[in-house]
Amino acid sequence: MGSAGSTKTSVIDSAEQAVRPDLVGGAQIAFQGSGWSRQGNSDLVFDQGENSMILDTLNNLAKYEGLKIGIAEALEFLDQPGLAELPDGKYEIAGDKVYAIIARENGRKVEDGELEAHRKYIDIQYVISGDESMGWKNREGLVHSKDYDEEQDLEFFQGEPESIVRVPPGSVVVFLPADAHLPLIGNGPIHKVVVKAAVG
Repeated sequence: MGSAGSTKTSVIDSAEQAVRPDLVGGAQIAFQGSGWSRQGNSDLVFDQGENSMILDTLNNLAKYEGLKIGIAEALEFLDQPGLAELPDGKYEIAGDKVYAIIARENGRKVEDGELEAHRKYIDIQYVISGDESMGWKNREGLVHSKDYDEEQDLEFFQGEPESIVRVPPGSVVVFLPADAHLPLIGNGPIHKVVVKAAVG
């Protein structure tokens, strides 16, 4: 999918508009790329050479444990009682391989943010409360606005998201290294958890 500025942003207002109900038992998934394939009757396999964002509910997250990208560890953390009462900060789950960041931040306009991506970690973003949408674009061919920060595992890109999807409370979005994304689009306070899972 094209370079910065080549595609008009599409807005997906609900998970239902982004789903592929024919896969994974009808789970709500936004397949933004072609990296997912079906093996047999139940196994969903991801080719990390392709890009693909997942959108689903926390209740369905267990369906993806076979992907070996930290889903099982993330689910154990996100499904704990009292998650919403935990203070903001970093929480180790499996050392530096899997950890969580809880934050309460204010939403922003699309034009006030920048597309970002990560090379070492997958983002598993869970919205606890608030009105949040997230933007997506294939990072291939994008031009950096800020160079890659290896310590922070963070880089920023010029351009606008190709698509924007509303992520209601109780929903989870998975961003892989090929996914440039723009979180925290919205109005008012947003309470969320980002689980970082090391690639490989």
